[in-house]
Amino acid sequence: GLDIPELSAVVHYHLPPSPEAWTHRNGRTARQQASGEVYVITSEGENQPEYLEWDRELVPQGKSSDPIVSDTATLYFNVGKKEKISRGDIVGFIVAKGNLDAGAIGRIALRDHSALVAVPLKEAARLIDTLNSHKIKNTRARITRLGR
Repeated sequence: GLDIPELSAVVHYHLPPSPEAWTHRNGRTARQQASGEVYVITSEGENQPEYLEWDRELVPQGKSSDPIVSDTATLYFNVGKKEKISRGDIVGFIVAKGNLDAGAIGRIALRDHSALVAVPLKEAARLIDTLNSHKIKNTRARITRLGR
């Protein structure tokens, strides 16, 4: 386990599987007469184990006046490994046909019949319009944006 002498908070986004694990993890905030906070992030409808007790609940309401906005968009390609497409093919395609610097391309998740590609948000619409009119390795690919 971790040996952290002073820890002011523990944040759970996955609940421990047992009461013992719950006590052990949260005990890190109260070592040697110290005190700390424990936060649990859950989703609507998630089952709460019996060992979980809390003294207050916060449910975010409304919209933030300062929302988190990503500067990255995710492009969905409907071609992947089974169509003999590699990450290098996708980078080359975007650089050559989309006129985007290779350094601006983020992570590429390549699956059997699809790929997800991180690109700058400000370039996403242009890339979709441009790339959909070209073939990647002699294969017609449908490219769309995930999310908004």
